[in-house]
Amino acid sequence: MPLSSRQPKRPTIPVRRARWIAGVPLVAAALLLLGIAMMWLIPDVRFGALSAALGDSAPAPGQAVYTWRSAIVPLALLSLPALVFAWTMWMLNRLFSRMAKGIVLDAHNARLVSQSGLGFAAFGVLAVIGNTLAVLVLTASNAPGERVLSISFSAASLGALAAGFAFWGLGAVLAEAARVAEEHAGIL
Repeated sequence: MPLSSRQPKRPTIPVRRARWIAGVPLVAAALLLLGIAMMWLIPDVRFGALSAALGDSAPAPGQAVYTWRSAIVPLALLSLPALVFAWTMWMLNRLFSRMAKGIVLDAHNARLVSQSGLGFAAFGVLAVIGNTLAVLVLTASNAPGERVLSISFSAASLGALAAGFAFWGLGAVLAEAARVAEEHAGIL
C-alpha cells in the first residue's frame, strides 16, 4: 500500500490544527479579491489605487478623474499580482486541507508547496513590473518632461520573492523526502 494513501486513525495535534489553518489562506484570498473588486467598482477607491501607484507625481484629488479609458489598463496591471496571490492562497488551502486529512508527506503535497513558492515569487515579480507599467501607462499622455518612470520595490514584493524561493526549495526537499519514505515503506 502506498504511503500517501495511509490514513492515521487519530490525527496528531498539528494535523488537527491544519483544519483551522486551511481556512486562513481562503480568508486572505477573499479579502484581496474584495479589494480588487472595490478598486474596479468604486471610483474613490480606484482613484486612491491609481494615485498610490503614481506616488509623489499623483494628481491632487480635485485635479483629475481617471476615466475608464485611461484606467482600465493600469487597473488590470495592478490586479494581476493580486490574482496570482489569490491563486497561491488557494494552493496553500489545498495543502493544509490535505494535511488535515492526515496526508502529510507525499509527492502531491511537495508539488503544492513548490507551486505555492512559484506563486509567491511570481507575485513579487509581477507587483514590481505591474506597478512600473501602470505608472508608464498613466503618464504616457502627459507632456514631455512630465512623464514618469517609477520602479519601486516594496517590502511586500521582496518578501514574497524571498518566501517564494524558500517554498520552492522546500518543495524540492519534501519531494525527495516523500520519495525516500515511499521506498522505505516498500521495504517494510
